[in-house]
Amino acid sequence: MMKQLSPRELAMVSLAVVVIVITVIYLGLIAPYSESMERLDSKIASRSQQLEQVKNLQRDYRQIQGQIKSLQRRQQSAADFALFAYVEGEVSRIAGRENLTSMRPMPAVSHNDITEEAVEIKLENVSLGQMMQLLQSFDSAPVPLQVKAMQLKVRFDNVQQLDSSLRISAYTKG
Repeated sequence: MMKQLSPRELAMVSLAVVVIVITVIYLGLIAPYSESMERLDSKIASRSQQLEQVKNLQRDYRQIQGQIKSLQRRQQSAADFALFAYVEGEVSRIAGRENLTSMRPMPAVSHNDITEEAVEIKLENVSLGQMMQLLQSFDSAPVPLQVKAMQLKVRFDNVQQLDSSLRISAYTKG
């Protein structure tokens, strides 16, 4: 059958066969391979992002774990800590006992195995610097303290002085 074709027809058939073979090779091998490579590249990028997120989470977890251990050490070192006495001492030392108008212990509240003990204090005629020192002393207390609420009001008779109300909480395990 091929012998009956003229050289021109033979060239056309040969060209058609070559085009068909190239098309089959492209559609059967090259295109699927390219698509697979693109899919794999996108998976690699996605997995790299996920790996970075896991590394960030791991770093955060270790940081939080270190903070927990630090807080536990602070808690164990101050087993006989009395919130009321500590706050009263710090207020007397920094702002003066005469500026402490009221100090009221709040009922202890238990959350699972954590107990929150709180005290509410009211101060009058204190400077902003004294308030900052007082807050810093609470931050460096032997046990973790948290200022849960704070109100500051400028005094009407002296704008350099403040009246304040604070609620300080201490947390203990057990």
